[in-house]
Amino acid sequence: MEITLLEFGLVLILASVLGMLARAFKQPTILGYILAGMLVHLFIFTSATGDLLEVFAKLGIAFLLFLLGVELNVKEVKEVGPAALATGVGQVLITATVGFALGRIVFGFEMVEAVYVAIALTFSSTIVIVKLLGEKGDLTSLYGRISVGLLVVQDLIAVIALIVLNSLSGTGGGNLAGELLVIVITGLLLIVFALVVGRIIESLLEHMGNSTELILLTVIAWALVFAFLTQAVGFSLEVGAFIAGIVLSTSPLSVEITAKIKPLRDFFIIIFFIVLGMGLSVNGMVNNIVPIVVLSLFVLFGNPIILLSIMGSMGYHRRISFLTGLTVSQISEFSLIIVTTGVVLGQISPEILSIVTGVAIITLLVSSYFISHGDSLYLMLAGALKVFERSSLKRDKTSAASTQISVLVIGAHRMGGKIVDACKDADIPVVVVDYDPRTVRLLQQKGIEAVYGDLSDPELLDGFEIDKVKAVVSTVPTYEDNLMLLTKTGRNKRQIVIVRADSDAQAQELRDRGASYVLIPERVAGDKIVRILKEDGVLESKPKKRKKR
Repeated sequence: MEITLLEFGLVLILASVLGMLARAFKQPTILGYILAGMLVHLFIFTSATGDLLEVFAKLGIAFLLFLLGVELNVKEVKEVGPAALATGVGQVLITATVGFALGRIVFGFEMVEAVYVAIALTFSSTIVIVKLLGEKGDLTSLYGRISVGLLVVQDLIAVIALIVLNSLSGTGGGNLAGELLVIVITGLLLIVFALVVGRIIESLLEHMGNSTELILLTVIAWALVFAFLTQAVGFSLEVGAFIAGIVLSTSPLSVEITAKIKPLRDFFIIIFFIVLGMGLSVNGMVNNIVPIVVLSLFVLFGNPIILLSIMGSMGYHRRISFLTGLTVSQISEFSLIIVTTGVVLGQISPEILSIVTGVAIITLLVSSYFISHGDSLYLMLAGALKVFERSSLKRDKTSAASTQISVLVIGAHRMGGKIVDACKDADIPVVVVDYDPRTVRLLQQKGIEAVYGDLSDPELLDGFEIDKVKAVVSTVPTYEDNLMLLTKTGRNKRQIVIVRADSDAQAQELRDRGASYVLIPERVAGDKIVRILKEDGVLESKPKKRKKR
């Protein structure tokens, strides 16, 4: 036991060091954990330590899917919009079809192996994308919201794929229709049982009140017991954990449950990646370098092109389609989980796992640069990307430009929407430019002149008599785009030009370039909060004490 604990401690130290090195070089920490597993396999090991790590890896997968279920907001799924649904389903179908063809026809994989490779290539990493978009501050942007919605759709499809692959593992080629019927009935009974027991557990959690340890123990017990029960009746542990999470997603304590389980999930999922690295064959990756490189190139460039085509046909600006496409240029931790499951079930060879892991390493590395430098890449490729835009949406600019405009609003989401409503109420001629075709259509239905376009397009304002506009308001957060706007408006002192910035340095530069006013939203919000606190007497100044003579 002492040796096992010592080796386990050394494994954690190694993973921590390599994770920090990966972070220092601005690489995904997952790569550090996988490398740690490869080194552990070479230098450290007893069978007891290996068994312990395997158990912890299974817990990591279970907690990952349990939290996915808890965080799954059914209302949010309904509201992700047609773009997320169309891109999610469309990209999965097209990527899986091309991936299957590459695996089966080009590289000669067995039928089942080609299916697993096709499925693995379709899913993108929720953890990586949300982290990188959060660092850029783009999670609430249009493309950020579409990307998150797309990930929700992908995650649901991934769970369905896990159910099907695990359930079909025991089929012996007999009455497949009958076996599928049994699977469906068993699954429905499990869901009914989970809903009934889940309501009981939800009531228990509410009665526990502020007992943190009891809530944590009850939630973990429910997740693990139901997961292993599901496994006992022929489904996978992962599917059971997901269903166990879903039944608690409507609980008032779901946020607290998520906060308590996340540290456990993060710890155990690290162990999963270490175990994944331990099972990797370096020779297997070297011997399969050609399929690894070809499949990586398909994910890195094929997936973004698929998204560009789908979103372009829906009427989105090429910039939004391009940035959304970059977010799917890597494969997911779900891909590795699914392929690992296939190896454990004996459906595919470990060689396929080596290939998919090689693709994961390459795509995680390259896509992190793609997403982080997406705006710069777009500026380089903007001209070539015009082919992905629907020409029918590049209309109405001439008619809008010929309209007598008093106010030109660029970006009508949230802040811009308030300005547009105020102009309409005051019967002031206003024209809106927005890159969301849905927003443009809604404004046009309200009788507001709206033009589809993006401020980063240098030709956007060429049709407008911009000098005759009394006020130009840009709610676009991108600094470079607002600089470009100021080159168009010039320094007309009779014209009011209002833009936004993210820092004092940016604000000063924009003022120097001719902006009349520059708003920093966070500072405006802070000033508003201070004013509210003063009005309510919270910040009422206290009289100064006189000094004693």
